[in-house]
Formats: sequence, structure tokens, C-alpha cells
Amino acid sequence: MDAEVKPPVGAAADATPDPASPADQPPQAPTDALHSARLHFEELREYIAYLITAKIDSIKATFRNVGLYIALGVIGLFIAGAAAATSVVLLLVGLAGAVGAIFHRQWLGNLIVGFILVAAIGMGAWIFYSRFTRAARERTKEKYESLKRQQRARFGTDVAERAKNINE
Repeated sequence: MDAEVKPPVGAAADATPDPASPADQPPQAPTDALHSARLHFEELREYIAYLITAKIDSIKATFRNVGLYIALGVIGLFIAGAAAATSVVLLLVGLAGAVGAIFHRQWLGNLIVGFILVAAIGMGAWIFYSRFTRAARERTKEKYESLKRQQRARFGTDVAERAKNINE
């Protein structure tokens, strides 16, 4: 009784032996080796060109998407601005109509609401400008005071004291 030898589980029944290692092959002629190397370098160059092209296309797609998002954002801002402007106009027209009804003169209501609106915008701009410039002035003053403190700590004097001593 012959025992049948079965290949291990997962192995192919007609498995072919591994190809011979390069050390087992006969040496190639130098021209064959150069030709093979040239083909490998051409293949490598083609793969590198493929990679660079893919990266460039990826960057282009990113910029295209950023441009689309910017465009959508601008359109959204225009829509929101138009809606806000329309709401303000309707509010002011209604308010002017109410004031005009109180004085029984529509033009007087328009005039009063318009004047109050212009005065409020002017006052708001003046307050914003005053606070903004005062804060900037205080930051600049504190910056230079800090520099003078650092100079006094480091050199025993500061630029203002040194200038005063030179002029005396």
C-alpha cells in the first residue's frame, strides 16, 4: 500500500520550484546588463513622472475646491447682506410710517427717522474711532514704557535719560 503524499494545506498541487537566485544564473554580457539597467531606469522615470503628475493634479484640485468654497462664501455673504439690508429698510420704513402717523405728516416721520438714523451712525462711528485709537495709543505707550524699563534694568539708564544727559 502506497501512501499518497499530499501537499500542505493552502499549497498548490502543481507548485513550481522558486526561480534560481541571481547567483545561480550564468553571468550576463555587459551589454545585456546595461540594456536591462536602462529599461529599469526608464521604468523608474515613468513612475516618478506619474507620481509628480498625480501630485500636481491633487494640488490643482485643492485650489479648485478652495476657489469654489470662496465663491460660495462670497455669494452667501451677498445674500445675507441683501437680506439684512432689506430687513433694515423695511424696519425703518415702518418706523417712519408710525412716526408720520403720530404727526399726521408722512414726510415728517421720514425726516425724523432719517435724522435719528444718521445721528446714531455718526455717534457710533465716533465712539468706535475714539475707543480704537485710545486703545492703540495705550498699547503703544505701554510698549515703549516696557522697553525703557528693560533698558534701565540692563544699562542703568534709558533712551530718554541718555538723550537728556547729552543735551545738557
